[in-house]
Amino acid sequence: MFSKEELGDIYNEYVDKIYRFVFFKINSHELAQDLTAETFTKVFEYLMRTKSGEREISNIGAFIYSSARNIVTDYYRKRSKAILLLGESDMSLINRESPSARSADFNILQIDSFEEIRNAMSRLSDTHREIVTLYYIEEMSANEISGIMGKPEGTIRVALHRALKELRKELRSGSEV
Repeated sequence: MFSKEELGDIYNEYVDKIYRFVFFKINSHELAQDLTAETFTKVFEYLMRTKSGEREISNIGAFIYSSARNIVTDYYRKRSKAILLLGESDMSLINRESPSARSADFNILQIDSFEEIRNAMSRLSDTHREIVTLYYIEEMSANEISGIMGKPEGTIRVALHRALKELRKELRSGSEV
């Protein structure tokens, strides 16, 4: 069982990350806030119900992301809507001041605008879009993504490679139009 302080620490560590993750899939601040709150409510209810030694969670981050992913999936399943991506006006959610080494992959693509990326990513499969978002925006490792998506790490690495190849193709075809 977790103490209130431990739950508070977990919340403080993950709330912004989960909000951003959900927002990338929803494209609505209000709805992202609601689904983020629902995620933490369900996670904390689960953690409070679980007794010591019973179904122990080995990676709390992966557990929270998986929960958020399931809540977003349920939301879309109930409403039968398409997944939308982050809009250009909300680019401030991405910390452009401290680009990671991973951003070099996007630089290689020679992208002129965020709108170009958003349009190209909207044409990717849901799985590829999610993997690219988790890896490049959330800066997660393939192992962490593996835990969230419930797929082997090797599968994630192959999917990431294919997603980038597909994204490059989409960006090239988009600039020719």
